Amino acid sequence: MKIKELYIGGKKGLPPQRVSSMELMAGQGPAGEAHGKRQAGMWSEEDRERLESLKEQALCGKRFFANIMVDSFDAGLKAGDILRSGGAVMKIAPEGKRCFGEECELFLSGIPCPLRSCIYLTIETGGTISENDQIIREDSL
Repeated sequence: MKIKELYIGGKKGLPPQRVSSMELMAGQGPAGEAHGKRQAGMWSEEDRERLESLKEQALCGKRFFANIMVDSFDAGLKAGDILRSGGAVMKIAPEGKRCFGEECELFLSGIPCPLRSCIYLTIETGGTISENDQIIREDSL
């Protein structure tokens, strides 16, 4: 997987800022993130494009952004997998994006939500990641 874009939500109520590199802090998430995250969200370009066409219907599509956009996900990623990039060590968290259920037009229409594919990462070892860095799956810490 290759990092295509990085985003930090610096101020609540404002769109996230695109950055060329980001410091991931162990046990916390991206430095400067104002949205109370203790982890980082990772999403693929394909899923973002799919959401764009559904954004007006998807409640969370108006509220959501991922910190790390990758070109595509490696096959077989699962909770507990260890990923390394730019000196940072990340672990795929067991839970994903929470659905807003009946508050969302997309949910009510029965269309599958593309945000369900977002992967959340806990930061095991801090480090700096940058656009165009590779993310490598490891066997263990």
